[in-house]
Amino acid sequence: MNSLRMDLQLRGRSGRQGDPGFSQFYVSLEDTLVWENSSDWVQKYVKKNEYNGTIRELTRRKFRKLFRSAQELVDLKSANSRMQNLLFDDILKQQREKVYAIRDWLMDPAVTAEDLIFPLLNRVYNQMLEKQIPDQLDTFAYFLLEHFSSDLNIIQDLTQKHPNSDLFSKLNTLVATTISHKKKQLHTEQAFQYYVKLCFLKAIDTCWINQVDRLDQIKRIVQSKNSKILSPLQEYQREAKSSYLEFLHAFDDLAISYLMLGVIEENSKTGELSIKFV
Repeated sequence: MNSLRMDLQLRGRSGRQGDPGFSQFYVSLEDTLVWENSSDWVQKYVKKNEYNGTIRELTRRKFRKLFRSAQELVDLKSANSRMQNLLFDDILKQQREKVYAIRDWLMDPAVTAEDLIFPLLNRVYNQMLEKQIPDQLDTFAYFLLEHFSSDLNIIQDLTQKHPNSDLFSKLNTLVATTISHKKKQLHTEQAFQYYVKLCFLKAIDTCWINQVDRLDQIKRIVQSKNSKILSPLQEYQREAKSSYLEFLHAFDDLAISYLMLGVIEENSKTGELSIKFV
């Protein structure tokens, strides 16, 4: 077997009835365990002494030592892999605790819609400027359609050449108008507060699911090229940190999209409200 521990388990289980007897393992130099975890001389020996129909027992001490060394090497690789997985999972745990802390804060009754909306707008505007989105006409138009409004007339007006101060003023007016309309649809302040928090919670949950998948992909990539990386853990930490920053930006984008483009419908018969996110 690949591991000495598994050999001992197999031997122990086969003798649990208490009957007298013995166990014997048969190993070949062509076994995957030996072939992949031994020196070059083993492959040369196998090619030099090709199988001719006669089975020969390898009794020399160096062969017994070879099998034991191969198992020890596999055990060492497995132990290192388990330890590495624990360290990788600890990074995931740290990010998860940060995200859950954000969720707990969002659900705090003392946190109001105003506490969420205005900081969100500032972060989105800063990201727009940092990525120079207003300078790229097609990209800007698509960004507005995806996050602020589906009204083409509004998009056409916003994509005209404006100083940044005028542009953000127009966006603030659009947001204020949209928020006012949604307040009327929701009838009560309590329902509006619920709607805003629902937008943020749905956004962070959706982005966190994607972030967990992304971290798993990063871990697989790092582990697949483990032997080529000097420090796999540092590589994973670096990529995980970069991915977390992208997660925060994606959360802001999705939150503003849900907030502005969420559809509120009222059942004409029962008066029940339903919310749909597109």
